[in-house]
Amino acid sequence: MIYTSYFSNYKNFPQNFIPIGITRYPPKNWKGINLDILAPSEKLLKMYKNKEIDEYIFKKRYFKELSDKNLTPANVRQ
Repeated sequence: MIYTSYFSNYKNFPQNFIPIGITRYPPKNWKGINLDILAPSEKLLKMYKNKEIDEYIFKKRYFKELSDKNLTPANVRQ
């Protein structure tokens, strides 16, 4: 089973799961695995937060970043 949530809510999930985060900067109390390689670059995230680009452009550039890193679903799973 896969759950999606926010960091402070993961403590409410069942005990037998492995928490995995995808963020540039995990919270200090995070006890799970963080796959920061899957997070968008700091520059891209900043552009989106500052409304310099819209969601469509953000997604397009984010997927390009993942592609450039050769991060296919199969590679990430391994």
